[in-house]
Amino acid sequence: MKFIIVKAGQDAATLSARVAASGGLARLQALNPHLDLQRVVPGSVLIWPSDAADDDSESVSGNAFDSFAADVRAGLKAATTRVRAGLARQEDQRKEAAAVFRSAAFKKAIETDAELKQQATAADTRAKALQARAKDIDAALLALDRSAEQGLAALAKVLK
Repeated sequence: MKFIIVKAGQDAATLSARVAASGGLARLQALNPHLDLQRVVPGSVLIWPSDAADDDSESVSGNAFDSFAADVRAGLKAATTRVRAGLARQEDQRKEAAAVFRSAAFKKAIETDAELKQQATAADTRAKALQARAKDIDAALLALDRSAEQGLAALAKVLK
């Protein structure tokens, strides 16, 4: 397999004709499930069958896959960092609220105000639910990272 860059004037029909001997448009679509080949635009990068003609397209040279994998990893790391920073801010806010709830002044206030006590109980319940959800989110981020690495490894076997 190799990568090609679609040029101006190329569309599904011209691409199909060029891969006809290699399984046609169906094979090209199977190699590129992330693209709608009926709407491919110039500049699109396609995974191209090794045995198909590519004399009319610009081949992507060098470490295209390695660059792609590095971009995926960097994007995933940046997104994970932002999510974890948000979860940390949320945890800090929960701790601040818990400190207020434990204060003598607050305890005295909720003893005399039933509505405030009800609101505090509801807030505590929400905070505990968010804390549990944060753990689930962290586990999902770890699973996403593992899955991405497995997907990149599988793709590397096909493309390298």
